[in-house]
Amino acid sequence: MKKLLVNFIIIGGTFDLCLFGMVALAEHVNAREREAPFVFELPKEAPQIEIMPLEPEPPVEVTVPVEKPIVRPLKRNFHSTPKTESDWDAFLDALAAVESNSRDGIVVTDVNGKRSYGRLQIQASYLKDSGLNYTLEQVRTSKDVSYKVAKAYLKRYGKLYTKRTGKPATFEVLARIHNGGPSGWKYPATSSYAIKVKGKLA
Repeated sequence: MKKLLVNFIIIGGTFDLCLFGMVALAEHVNAREREAPFVFELPKEAPQIEIMPLEPEPPVEVTVPVEKPIVRPLKRNFHSTPKTESDWDAFLDALAAVESNSRDGIVVTDVNGKRSYGRLQIQASYLKDSGLNYTLEQVRTSKDVSYKVAKAYLKRYGKLYTKRTGKPATFEVLARIHNGGPSGWKYPATSSYAIKVKGKLA
């Protein structure tokens, strides 16, 4: 009986002590609030920032210059005949300017359905008639080979023209032969081609 009474007193004392502590803590908090009341302030409204849309930049125009073919001046009349290597070079430069804008490495299917190669647009039959041992691939990629083939072809059929007509093979005649074949000099359609070549030599 004594043992139970002691325990109750201890427990009761402990309870009273805890209650007393809670009351004291509450009074302390109330006192602090009276001294410095807590004020909750809302944040000020952020300033409005106006975002202006970016204006699109105007398109930049890029002009790529087209390289003008270099044509050596022809010192002789278009109705005269080539006399020197310089004459031949100038004439072949003019042919190349008309045929391909002086470009190597190109292959074009002609109006006759056959393929033409290189800066002078030489076909397989043209290469064969020149009598030179080159390939179409060499003709396509090499200016030097193209000029050698054309010169051999035009000299051959220029002589044939002189033999048939008794007239010298002029630059005009050679241009028409290059365009229309061995008898191209007498085809009306090749006349306009010769005028274009002449224009490149002017």
